[in-house]
Amino acid sequence: SSGVDAQWSPPFFSIAIHETIISYRQPIRADGRFLGAFIPALTVNEMSSYLARLSEDLGIDAFILYGRDHVLAEPTMSTGKFAYSAAHPLPTLTEAGNPILARIWDEERRSRLSARLKNAEAHYVVVDDVPIILGGEYYVYAYRRVTRFGEPSWIVGNYSNGRAVGNEVQRYWYMAGIGMGVLVLSIIVTVMLGRRLARPIREIS
Repeated sequence: SSGVDAQWSPPFFSIAIHETIISYRQPIRADGRFLGAFIPALTVNEMSSYLARLSEDLGIDAFILYGRDHVLAEPTMSTGKFAYSAAHPLPTLTEAGNPILARIWDEERRSRLSARLKNAEAHYVVVDDVPIILGGEYYVYAYRRVTRFGEPSWIVGNYSNGRAVGNEVQRYWYMAGIGMGVLVLSIIVTVMLGRRLARPIREIS
């Protein structure tokens, strides 16, 4: 409607291409009158392919969750193995096929790392019975909740093998901050692009 500002749509399944899509809806107005809307769209597989390239470039494993329980994009989803449907447009954490990401909300998680990140959260999860001090394996998750796109919120972040990081913990936080910053910046650029592309259409109208 004419009173609604630009916003992202909830993920929905497209019967035409048999994939899940998320679109950005940019209203077009002239002199306060609603003329129409410009709606660029991305498939979930395209978003996952972008995260795969970003993860490879930065040496991290990036992800975007839709709420706490569903995966909007993560690198392994770019292969298109998940069977999307109208009743099931997004996989759950366990259905996405990434066992490490599936443990992000593990009941045994330790949440003592957030103080080292600004405007973000972090915790780690031990994935075996060996204490960390004795070389046990664990994963560190750093993420930010993005609420400006509506409910449920998007959770943008990355994870890394804590033991592999070893003495380079400071480097990890640096890369984590860059990774999340690039992800959020990419989303903002998409919004700005939608508005810029809508301008000539508004002038033609």
